[in-house]
Amino acid sequence: MNRQEALSLMQEHTQSASLRQHMLAVEAAMRSYAGKFGEDPEPWGLVGLLHDFDYEKFPNPEHSPTDGHPAWGVNLLRSKGVAEPVLRAVLGHATYSGVPRDTQMAKALFAVDVRVGASLKEFCGPRGAVGQEEAQRQGIRPRRQPGRGPSGRRRARRAAR
Repeated sequence: MNRQEALSLMQEHTQSASLRQHMLAVEAAMRSYAGKFGEDPEPWGLVGLLHDFDYEKFPNPEHSPTDGHPAWGVNLLRSKGVAEPVLRAVLGHATYSGVPRDTQMAKALFAVDVRVGASLKEFCGPRGAVGQEEAQRQGIRPRRQPGRGPSGRRRARRAAR
């Protein structure tokens, strides 16, 4: 499966703009980590782009390891010939799947998924995650992180002297 096919599949199964944004962000981060680890960015990007594509249509509040997200999506991807390491990484990002994160790709997906999810929450309005421009238009401000505002910069300058 190439990126265009994966993107079409993701868009076919996901209507939520914020969930699409999340998967695109995870894809970008995974491609970056692939380069850092000297790996091929294509499968790493695919795993980021497709890891939640079935979440909207097949949520899994019971955390079943065999039904719903991500098992349903992995079965579809397997039928389309997606490589086993990608499938195992997708399954491994769900803690309840029982599939260990035993590859660098699977470990990175688990970490990136959590971090990107937290980052998107910084720009959440009443209808979900929005882009930075839309957040500014609506008057939504990102949560401040300690040491990141003007006073943090002053402290850093003083410490550097």
